[in-house]
Amino acid sequence: MTAFSELGVMPEIVQAIEELDWILPTNVQAEAIPLILGGGDVLMAAETGSGKTAVSLFRISAWKEVA
Repeated sequence: MTAFSELGVMPEIVQAIEELDWILPTNVQAEAIPLILGGGDVLMAAETGSGKTAVSLFRISAWKEVA
């Protein structure tokens, strides 16, 4: 089990993440993903390379799952 799956990420997304060789979420991702998947709004400010863009995709995937 990966840390991403422990955060509640859909299995299809976890599989894609594993194929990219992402092992653990960044601190930004670990904080934001549960909030986003829970339907919350998140405002992030962090340095380049911290995983902010990837986090925004989790919101899109969560929305698609509900739709």
